[in-house]
Amino acid sequence: MQTWLSELHYRMAKYRPPLKIAAVRNRLTSSYRQRLSRYREIRSRTPTAQKTPPEAILT
Repeated sequence: MQTWLSELHYRMAKYRPPLKIAAVRNRLTSSYRQRLSRYREIRSRTPTAQKTPPEAILT
């Protein structure tokens, strides 16, 4: 099973350039961070923000 998985990863890396994957991953993480910051901004405006810090929501 493990050798099969490593073989698959090797083939994927060979045919699909890792640069493209990294670019997609970066785009995903950046959009997620933007959403998170926007969510925190909205939370800070609401009066319930004093009761529950954003750290408590995330965990």
